[in-house]
Amino acid sequence: MSPPLPFLLGLLVVLANRELTTTLAGESANGRLLPFAAMLLLPVTLAFAGTATARAELVHGTRPPVAPRVLLRLSALATPLSVYCVYAFGGYGDFVTQLTWNSHLAGALLSVAPIYVAELLRIPRATLLQALVEIAEIGAGRRVAKVHLPTAEHVRPLVRLRRGWPLVALLPITMLGLGLELLQLHRELYVFCLGTSVGTTLSSLLFLLLVAAVLPFWFRCVFALDPRLPEPVGALLRATAAALRFPPARVLLLPTGMRALNAMMVGPLPIGRLLCLTDGLVDALDPQSLRGVLAHEIGHARMGHPALLSVLAVVVPLLAIVPLRLLDLDSIGAAASIGATLLTMTIVWLLVRSLAHRFEHEADIASVRALGAEPCCRALAVVSRLAVPVTHGVIGRITSLHPEEGTRIAVMQRYEREEEFRGSFDRRGRQLRLGIAALVAVALGAAAWSWRSDWRFERIVVDFHTGRFAQAAAALAA
Repeated sequence: MSPPLPFLLGLLVVLANRELTTTLAGESANGRLLPFAAMLLLPVTLAFAGTATARAELVHGTRPPVAPRVLLRLSALATPLSVYCVYAFGGYGDFVTQLTWNSHLAGALLSVAPIYVAELLRIPRATLLQALVEIAEIGAGRRVAKVHLPTAEHVRPLVRLRRGWPLVALLPITMLGLGLELLQLHRELYVFCLGTSVGTTLSSLLFLLLVAAVLPFWFRCVFALDPRLPEPVGALLRATAAALRFPPARVLLLPTGMRALNAMMVGPLPIGRLLCLTDGLVDALDPQSLRGVLAHEIGHARMGHPALLSVLAVVVPLLAIVPLRLLDLDSIGAAASIGATLLTMTIVWLLVRSLAHRFEHEADIASVRALGAEPCCRALAVVSRLAVPVTHGVIGRITSLHPEEGTRIAVMQRYEREEEFRGSFDRRGRQLRLGIAALVAVALGAAAWSWRSDWRFERIVVDFHTGRFAQAAAALAA
């Protein structure tokens, strides 16, 4: 249920090219952009080729020169690669600059247009190809009649689900462009927000709060969430939500064509927060197990996990960027800088993984407190049996943000039975929150010190760009 990796990599390519590379005037002239823009059709072309070879392999038993799964992976890699070629060799950044002039909204939308063209075209055919690949792997070489193969109509709900994530990402992109357009109407505020460290940090936090408030409503529209849960399960789940002080009307069904077994809490803020259950999950679990899943998801909200994750993933990095700018990182050399960056990313990932595991256990415990251990344990056992198995090797353990099902079940059972374990678990939770509060306090103190140090220089920038040249000159001389 996570956003597709090719799309995320494509967004990273766009961001790197727009923010970290220099655009030269005339790079997109003389038709240079056109042949590289045609590369945006490469991902869907590879997916079409994979679909044809997969069907031939299933129906006729022919072994293709390139395995369909390889073509599926190449199709995914082709999305960020084609976007990179459009920017790096086609001069697309210059094209955006010339076409949009000073319009931030048009610039933001045109900047991400290549990734949306490549990915929205690729997703339907790649989804069908993935279904064919799964059939081939399950069948282990057995032939399948053509009439029994899945078609585009069969995977349409899953296509809508996967196309929904890029559309969700369109919300903050559009809001950012629109916000910058509105800021331009007030020159001094515009310069303060974009030209000073304190203004950039505060405006970024305000922007993220606005996005978090609007996100649940946009999510509901994009994924066509359905308030009509199948009965009598729907009435039971709404009653459980009400008992746990969660608005029953915000428990919604996420249609996936029975292709996903998942539940999620949508919305970092209590405003408009939604609880989504996929149709596959509702169909697979019995009513009591569904109550356990519901209590688990509500537990995330009641334990403050969305707020804590937002603070650690957004607020602390925004505050830390300001004092980190004072470090002379360029002097340590490129190799050392890359090594330090990779080490930092590894440490951050391990911390995020550890925190995510802890939060999953805490949400499980919230379910135990509300309903006992049995409903959530039974739900985990059923889902782990029906879902596609996850590799539990070294790589699987490192990359997974969820603890193994057996570990989660054991923790819930121990919490329910053992008073000593219960006290120890709760104590670690309190210590974790104290540590997060201390981290935020340190980051805020360091940022405030940096803002105060920078302001005497940054106010010159504000004075100069708002036309107060005499004041800027006097401040510079001082």
